[in-house]
Amino acid sequence: MSLITVEGFDHYVTADIAKKGWSVSACTIGITNGRRGNGGLSPTIGSGYIKKALPVASTYIMGFAMWVNVLPANTNAIAVFFDGVQGQSSIALGVDGRLLMYSGNGATLVGTSVQALQLGAWNYFEWKVTIANSAAANSCVLKVNGVNWINVAAGTDMQPSTSAVISSVALAGNSTNSFGIGSNVGTWLDDVYICDTSGTTNNDFLGDIRVDTLYPNADGAFSAWTPSAVNGAHRYWRLYVDAVLGGTVIALTELGLSLTSGGATVTTGGTASANSVSSGLAANAFDGNSGTWWGTASSQVPGWIAYDFGAGVTKNIKGFSLTSQNSASYAQTAPTQFQLQFSDDGVVWTTLVVASAPTWTQNETKVFSADLTGAAHSGMVNDPIPNLTNYNYALTIGLRDSYAFQDLPSLVSSTVYGVQVNAAMLKDDAGNKQVALFTRASGGENTDGATVALGTSQTYVSQIFEKNLNGTADWTQATVNSAEFGVKVVV
Repeated sequence: MSLITVEGFDHYVTADIAKKGWSVSACTIGITNGRRGNGGLSPTIGSGYIKKALPVASTYIMGFAMWVNVLPANTNAIAVFFDGVQGQSSIALGVDGRLLMYSGNGATLVGTSVQALQLGAWNYFEWKVTIANSAAANSCVLKVNGVNWINVAAGTDMQPSTSAVISSVALAGNSTNSFGIGSNVGTWLDDVYICDTSGTTNNDFLGDIRVDTLYPNADGAFSAWTPSAVNGAHRYWRLYVDAVLGGTVIALTELGLSLTSGGATVTTGGTASANSVSSGLAANAFDGNSGTWWGTASSQVPGWIAYDFGAGVTKNIKGFSLTSQNSASYAQTAPTQFQLQFSDDGVVWTTLVVASAPTWTQNETKVFSADLTGAAHSGMVNDPIPNLTNYNYALTIGLRDSYAFQDLPSLVSSTVYGVQVNAAMLKDDAGNKQVALFTRASGGENTDGATVALGTSQTYVSQIFEKNLNGTADWTQATVNSAEFGVKVVV
């Protein structure tokens, strides 16, 4: 393998960073702060970093996009390659905006850029380093936006200890030398790749790449796993709100529940309730009046609003809509992450779909589908953030579940360096349970990834597929769009 990992910070939130295999200190994910309005990661001043273990190798190449608004008060590390606790090489941003490369973790300066970093803009960094007592020509190079800014002279000592290998990398510094610019002055990271030189492809600079995150949108050829929820008629329905635009109050002008996606609301003759009522009654969210709203007291996020259709009445809800507060307060109270849930007794709730809405305007209505017809399996795993409320599960060895995915956005370059499949998974009992991720080409060929043992805590299983068709063909936009991706039970 040459491509070790890619990261776009798109499909999870701050609390889930460690699930992707990063150790983390004082970093924040912003869901709209990336290069293209997608996810981005920001380190906190003086202490923020993420760190990942790597297969042991003497040479690594890493690329990442970085936005910096202001210069640091002191020279601060941007990234560090380690072997154990030994810093092997590092790059840093100086107080004058120039970049520096070191042998060791800020120990011996081996190169300084002539150019200064442009502030208030995204720049793409690519850093290649080989740990050796005498550097070969072009073996330790830092590029910015495709241009060499530092190229360490041949013969330079780039081995600060007896070790000549790299076993981990920290981005935005590390626990003793952190990148000190931080989120409160607008520093963001995105579109990360890491590769080594072990293979015949993706073994050098890839250039300014982007990481696109795609979600399942239909069931695939295999549907052998069991969904945790499917469409059905139930008496009780509720919206469970996990996050809002700002603050700790939830408010909605209207919550519509419909029998079809985008259909008319059917909330008549029942009873509304909520976890909290302050600025408006729960019933206000079902009265069709844009001048009223339901609002909670403060410190009520997460929170919920429910509708009971009444004794003997059940509804098969397949669509819902939210209307933000008809007040300037919408900028704090509008839900951004939420779940549609059902119950037959008003006590035990099951999540049907998880959805998000990162942006709102005042009194805006957004419509969401809860129709899992033909997508009962993919609808359980298409969430923008991992959760433990809707999922697919299986026990029997050999069972597969696969899903069709969204299409890639239009590519300026037709090059697809690889596909990384990610699945948030766990086992729920004692004993050995192993799975493998796989791809399925449009012609029906399956390519299985490495077998991975699961633990009882949810974590991401990730697999890089650098090639299609069992490693025999390059990926293209067309073959990515036509492929399915999924998981099978191995043990």
